[in-house]
Amino acid sequence: MLTGRAVDFRVSSQATTHGENIVLRILDRQKGIVPLDGLGLEAVQLQLLKKMIARPEGIILVTGPTGSGKTTTLYSVLNHINNDGLNIMTLEDPVEYPMTLIRQTSINEAAKMDFGNGIRSLMRQDPDVILVGEIRDEDTATMAFRAAMTGHQVYSTSTPTRRPARFPAFSTSASSRTSSPATSSASLRSAWCANCASIASRRIRRAQANAAWWGRAERPPTLLPRRRLRPMRVSGLQGSHGHHRDPEDGR
Repeated sequence: MLTGRAVDFRVSSQATTHGENIVLRILDRQKGIVPLDGLGLEAVQLQLLKKMIARPEGIILVTGPTGSGKTTTLYSVLNHINNDGLNIMTLEDPVEYPMTLIRQTSINEAAKMDFGNGIRSLMRQDPDVILVGEIRDEDTATMAFRAAMTGHQVYSTSTPTRRPARFPAFSTSASSRTSSPATSSASLRSAWCANCASIASRRIRRAQANAAWWGRAERPPTLLPRRRLRPMRVSGLQGSHGHHRDPEDGR
């Protein structure tokens, strides 16, 4: 307990030649779940996200590097849609923030409860919404898309080193009009500059202008630019959050 509220500490210890190296991760349950409106998305992006999660079935992937806010984004989505009329079930490694009314399960490799087998087990529990902590292999990708194409909402994450295109299940599903993945690039560490946000908004408007964009496999909807941004240094800032040109617009 810390100042009257529960705070979890996750400790990792590693022996090194100079002694024990310890990393302490603090999980504050009150601050860990951010309201959907508090994610820092622009109005257009927030409206698009709400439109995607309002669909009764399909899969939404949140991609980004470690620590970019993928889990925070998904927890915000689950918190937004959570009610006693929905059977929401999760598979996590491990469960970070317990949530009321949500059936959360930690995977257990020793008991052969990995993400792929966990989805098979959850499918027998008549879920409405399934959250898969991370798509790490072909089996998990196949089961996640199978769940999405059989009338379930599926949410999951993927890191840049595990791009969806590397899994044949993504390509197979993308070629079908039954279920086209919606991808969201998470980056909540710092705010986007006005130029970056403008580029993202233009791309979203171009996607919305296509009446059949939900069924177009070659261009699934994205909340943020899908292309990797070239690092630039602007006013002492370095990285993908600096100003950059939009290669599509030639600016």
